[in-house]
Amino acid sequence: MSGGYWDYIQHPLPSVAMDAYKVVMDGGHKYNDYDGSVMIEEYNETTLARFAEARDTILKASKMIQRMDWLLSGDDGEDCFNRRWEEELGNA
Repeated sequence: MSGGYWDYIQHPLPSVAMDAYKVVMDGGHKYNDYDGSVMIEEYNETTLARFAEARDTILKASKMIQRMDWLLSGDDGEDCFNRRWEEELGNA
């Protein structure tokens, strides 16, 4: 079956996390996709740190949802669910 319990809501989350990380790496600059101009100047260090924290949390949530999805969809049993959770998330 390969998941699908929640219509694969976890799949776009890594993209969201990457976008948040791009903001951090670009120092808060956001570029216009049309002409490349800077749309937002800079965010302060506190804001950028929160974007970095959000990125990590979003990636973690995506992994958690994937594990639960596969269990609830019957792709993994409890033993496999717990083993994979530990491998991918530790004691999250």
